[in-house]
Amino acid sequence: TSLTVAFTVAGLERAVVVSEDLIPMMEKAGLRSVADFRGKFTGQKDIDIYTWAYMHYWNRCSKDYVVWLGGEAGKIMKPAIADFGMIKQAFFTDLSCKEEDTAEYALADKILGEMKPLSMVMGWHSYAKDKERDYVKLTSHHVLRVEGLHTLPNMSFSCQIPASPDFKFKNHHTLVQGKDYTPGKKVYISCIQTDGMGLGAWLKPGRGQIPYAWEVTMNWVWLAPSMLEYFYGMATPNDYFIGCLSGPGYMYPKAIPPEHLPEVVAKTKELMQQLDLNVFEIMDYSEGATVEGNTELTKAVVDAYYKGLPNAIGFVNGYAPAFTFALRDGRPLISYDYYLSETRPDPDAVADLQELAAINSARPYFLLVHVREWSDVARVKGILDKLGPEFEVVPLDMFLTMAGKAPTFKERFLERK
Repeated sequence: TSLTVAFTVAGLERAVVVSEDLIPMMEKAGLRSVADFRGKFTGQKDIDIYTWAYMHYWNRCSKDYVVWLGGEAGKIMKPAIADFGMIKQAFFTDLSCKEEDTAEYALADKILGEMKPLSMVMGWHSYAKDKERDYVKLTSHHVLRVEGLHTLPNMSFSCQIPASPDFKFKNHHTLVQGKDYTPGKKVYISCIQTDGMGLGAWLKPGRGQIPYAWEVTMNWVWLAPSMLEYFYGMATPNDYFIGCLSGPGYMYPKAIPPEHLPEVVAKTKELMQQLDLNVFEIMDYSEGATVEGNTELTKAVVDAYYKGLPNAIGFVNGYAPAFTFALRDGRPLISYDYYLSETRPDPDAVADLQELAAINSARPYFLLVHVREWSDVARVKGILDKLGPEFEVVPLDMFLTMAGKAPTFKERFLERK
């Protein structure tokens, strides 16, 4: 925890964090000490240490960026995002966002509440303290957007490197103007990889062999444009990009105060236009996960996305299977029907998809699959190839357009009592 506080000081003082054995080298180089935390926090709890840091440093810290330096816990730290936080003079912490941890939660709530709306929360929650849903629910409540990777490296460098002067972010749209996309009596499948395109499968076997959609980390268009150019430049005609996740960053729409949701969607629209995206993905775990809670969307939330993103040809929802569906002017909102885990044996996955097709007997049936990022595309193709002639894998934009023309799903929203 003292190291986390030291990163805050380093950003404010243009200093470098060193361990005790490096002090002689620093002194020899003529660098003066700006803070010494050896023994200062011995025996104290995290809440005491971060309260002290808040009292001493918070007023000087950025209100546009804050860093949650969580992820691994105990004696393991992977602070790759720290360099970016330091150049932005961000406050560093890993406070618990779980309401039951009353003292840490209260300080986290206070810090986040004093940030500017739509500011950035960089890094990740502590796996030892709370859950992802606790973290994103609290940040969303304060209208803040999470860029959730504590292991994202060298961003202090990447944020200063623009895209090539003549580069345009162009997606691989497959729809042809004037062409008829009326579906047949088939099971249509479209696949989207979870958790962003920079993780897992992008450099693994099979990419480009089948139509496949990838979740774009949209803030990279200004945070790391050259990194985003790398992915756009490598994309094959079968790689289709979609916007995510619920906003201009990772957010939960049901946790966002309703009066702020339109401005969140407006910022989303701006980023989607810059990146040539016309499909948007929504996910909300603010009321628990699929089994022990609900991940469904209210009609008011769905209305906000339809109104604020008029150029979107459709929306997708969920992570694991969900049950919210809608249709407006031929633009569907379709929830995932299947989650393909990397640990699910291939024969079982084939049987699962065939069973879903049998249960949903109306044709056409639009089966949206979310693929956990640790499965490579070659594996997914091998599973889909075994499904039989009734199944057809199609690009996501075609999938949504056909679903909008011949919907066999019913509109369904989360009803509030």
